[in-house]
Amino acid sequence: GGDFIVEREGSSLVARDQVKGSVRWKVGLEGELVGAAADRERAYATWHEGNRYFLAAFDGTSGSQLWKTEAEGQLGAPSAQGGLVLEPFLAQWLSLIDGKTGQHLARLRGLDQQISIVHVTSQVAYFGSKQGIMRLDSRSANGTRAASTYGEVHVPSQLDKATFGRDVYNPVEEAYTAADRARVLWASEPSEGPLKFADDGFAVHYFRYVFGFDTKGTLRWAYSNPRVELIASDHTGKAIVAGSATGEIVA
Repeated sequence: GGDFIVEREGSSLVARDQVKGSVRWKVGLEGELVGAAADRERAYATWHEGNRYFLAAFDGTSGSQLWKTEAEGQLGAPSAQGGLVLEPFLAQWLSLIDGKTGQHLARLRGLDQQISIVHVTSQVAYFGSKQGIMRLDSRSANGTRAASTYGEVHVPSQLDKATFGRDVYNPVEEAYTAADRARVLWASEPSEGPLKFADDGFAVHYFRYVFGFDTKGTLRWAYSNPRVELIASDHTGKAIVAGSATGEIVA
């Protein structure tokens, strides 16, 4: 969040002051947490009680509940940026929701692939599955890969556990798992056709290693982290940044 960090502690959603680390507020959830997210002003959580799924927003300062909605089917973990909440629904839809009011602004449908991965930065959002990824733009309303800003990468078979992001419907991946250590890393540039990968390439983080490829899958470079694994990574557009098991930051 803007000046707070939201985390799960047991069955509660807890906000801590970013400077001091002290608890600012705590909200108990009746069911099982699916996922949580935050933007500058608010925190958002998705959980389920049996077959009933809920999405709610909480004030980042006080923790007061601002709104709550119930879905008629399975919800995935939410993502948020700049007052917009991206909420996956039934592995086929992506709802765009006003973070301030809870109003549904739009709902996109994936016609020829599931929507099980959502990745949001301060500049762009992506959604898709292990098959490939779409950039969220005006072409997304079509719902097909061919007519959207869509891209795939050719990952070597030895690295095929790597995905574009965690499965938003799998609560196991919401906790800390090895899934964060096998990731396809990329950035894109605006385009009127297929997804244009920055520098015409991508990278794969695979445990201790990071491999750089061109879009055809040809190896450009490789990095081996000394002694310990890289436990999480991201592509910032200008650099690839990772954290190691011993707390080091590598770029």
